[in-house]
Amino acid sequence: MKSLQTNYFGKNIVLEHCKKISIKNLLKTVREHIKGEMMTIEAEGITLTQTKTNYGGIRYWFSCPKCQRRVSVLYENPHTLALECRICTGFTYKKQKYKGMIEEKTGYL
Repeated sequence: MKSLQTNYFGKNIVLEHCKKISIKNLLKTVREHIKGEMMTIEAEGITLTQTKTNYGGIRYWFSCPKCQRRVSVLYENPHTLALECRICTGFTYKKQKYKGMIEEKTGYL
């Protein structure tokens, strides 16, 4: 039986409640302001990396300050106010939190 656990504030925190920064939105903003320049970002321990794609382009990524994983979205952890990847925050999406509850109630597991 799955149980819902609460955080220290007495309510369930899901990723939808956290502030986030998306590489897609960042690049859109950067492209509007800076065109044709080489981009390097190292502010507050956040590094922007890049990989080559199969079709000849470049894909940009954040490097998680905590675990150094290559990710496209960083979330602000409400407990520490630090930017972290989804795995480092330890939070889940709202849909994941309630997965299996209906099946458990109806007996379809």
